[in-house]
Amino acid sequence: MHQKNAAGVSLGALDTGSFLLARAGLLDGCRATVHWEVVEAFRERFPKIVVAQTLFEIDARRLTCAGGTAAIDMMLSAVAIDHGIELANRVAEHCLHDRIRPGDVTQRMELTARSRIHHPVVASAMQLLESTHERAIGVPELAEHAGISTRQLLRLFAQVVGEGPSHYHRRLRLEHARSLLRHTAITVTVASVAVGFES
Repeated sequence: MHQKNAAGVSLGALDTGSFLLARAGLLDGCRATVHWEVVEAFRERFPKIVVAQTLFEIDARRLTCAGGTAAIDMMLSAVAIDHGIELANRVAEHCLHDRIRPGDVTQRMELTARSRIHHPVVASAMQLLESTHERAIGVPELAEHAGISTRQLLRLFAQVVGEGPSHYHRRLRLEHARSLLRHTAITVTVASVAVGFES
């Protein structure tokens, strides 16, 4: 890989392949992306690399993408950069790809679309829980964020989600810890602290 890099060749990675480029020092100073499930593990392992939760990143001679169908969009964008949008559109049509998504599109579906939860108060509370892995969020804090009483929040969450907010958040934090253990070399103790468990 280093020979290719020295020769001025563009290097790319799909999904967790970005870990290999990063480990080899080939993403230093670049903006990169990985699949959303491992983005926090990537940040933990390579804190000096700017990692975005975008579909793909093309930075100098480095191409990284989140995987899945984002690989097609990245390839088409690379074709457009090198050979023009007309050829990229013809390739897209040949691949039965109806449009070329830009790289800066967010990877994940909106919370309401993927969870099928459309209650605005519950969705707002869930959004806060999903974006906070490093500590537990108490029901009073969550209720204040959502703008309702703790009693209303508990009732709504149980009714709409099917479980309490504390249980839901604990599950998210454990999934995050599992991802850290799977994709980094940190210990169970360090992973536990990273998601806010003191013991």
